[in-house]
Amino acid sequence: MDRREKGTAFIINNYNFKTLSPRTGSDVDVENVKHVFKEIGYKVIAAQDLTAEGIRDEVTSLKDKILKSDTPVMSFVLVLMSHGDTEGVIYGTDEQPVKVKEITDVFSGRKCPKLNGKPKMFFFQACRGDQKMQSAYDVIDGAYAGGRSSKIPQPVEFEGNPDKADTFIALSTCEDD
Repeated sequence: MDRREKGTAFIINNYNFKTLSPRTGSDVDVENVKHVFKEIGYKVIAAQDLTAEGIRDEVTSLKDKILKSDTPVMSFVLVLMSHGDTEGVIYGTDEQPVKVKEITDVFSGRKCPKLNGKPKMFFFQACRGDQKMQSAYDVIDGAYAGGRSSKIPQPVEFEGNPDKADTFIALSTCEDD
């Protein structure tokens, strides 16, 4: 395996909250995520129990470090584990909201040009409401049991590099319907 540093993997784990229940077991998740990203060549930085403003400060500080670094950046990963709610909200430990879009926008092409053309991966492990997720038992190999499959999107042409190109956002749950 190529051992060159692939980039930075930044992990935020909010465990303790003012009134919301502690996220028991998330410390195990953090150790597993750290291990995986170290094994595949990322520099791992972790923070725990950040307020909403602390989350904003940390991601902005990380973006600034990327911009000031003389080291070429191959990719970027952010893993945020916390409580959340509908409409793309993640909670800081002070139970104040931060929008997923607000976090991902910090690393857009315009705000962090050093990441242009580089993979930017965001993993959010947080509830997105209080509805239970439905089973997908009737979906087989990406096609519905009834024989229908989703349409393949057509390519879109752009001038230059789109501001949010090369961005992958994974959410661990589906938002309430």
